[in-house]
Amino acid sequence: MAFKPEVDAIRASLSYKLKKSLLLYCSAVLTTDPLVKNDPDLLPLEEVVERSDILVVCTPHKVYKNLDTKGKPMFDVWNFVEGESKARENPSGGAVDAALARGAGVEPTST
Repeated sequence: MAFKPEVDAIRASLSYKLKKSLLLYCSAVLTTDPLVKNDPDLLPLEEVVERSDILVVCTPHKVYKNLDTKGKPMFDVWNFVEGESKARENPSGGAVDAALARGAGVEPTST
């Protein structure tokens, strides 16, 4: 949620704008950031991974480098996360599009 990696500042963070936009289409948007301490809505990373249908990495903190997504689809804005749990093999979105569509209550479109 921080506006750049390895800092705790949220000023002008696009992550909050994305969250606001997603809330128009999703029943809940869970957020986490191990460095930000002044947002009471943030949850522990493990809880966010467990409870989420899809994960979006907006800030490339080092702690996310080898993130275990528990097999959940992930959209990594920075193409930063390494490991087997990457869900970016299809650049058009594939599983990510489908999960976002389910959250929004609409049918995914095919490309």
